[in-house]
Amino acid sequence: MRNAFEIYFPIKALATELLGEHTQVVLSSEWEFSPFTYPVAPHELSKFVFIGVPASECHNPLIIPLAAHELGHVVWRGQGAESEFDQNIRETILELYRSRWDEVKTLFDHTLDINQIKTNRLIGNIWGGSYKVAQRQLEEVFCDLMGVYVFGNAFLYSFRYLTQPRRS
Repeated sequence: MRNAFEIYFPIKALATELLGEHTQVVLSSEWEFSPFTYPVAPHELSKFVFIGVPASECHNPLIIPLAAHELGHVVWRGQGAESEFDQNIRETILELYRSRWDEVKTLFDHTLDINQIKTNRLIGNIWGGSYKVAQRQLEEVFCDLMGVYVFGNAFLYSFRYLTQPRRS
């Protein structure tokens, strides 16, 4: 078994602070080098947070600040942050497509009608990909900011270790 049981209580305290008193945390030992959060659990397990911790790093205290980033995913998806930004992302993407409509028509189909940008399924598939990528990127930035907000410089050191382990 390669779980660092010492990190459970700090992560549980952090999850309780961010998500509420009845939040339950389940840590699992994983083979991936990077910690991760499992997707939001079914409704029956909505008070549970599932975090995968790298088995190879179970002894490393730098894992704890990275948990704030993972909990940020739970806050983003389950606490309404995602829906808060949804309309702004959608409108920004649509405006970008409108401003470059001639290029869109050249790349995809010269018969596309800009007036159908919200109703035409083909056009929706075109800009929908950009929307999804922008939403995922904003989620990652939100989670990184959550890590910095909670742990300050410790998160930055942990992130550096995660991305460049030989330099630390």
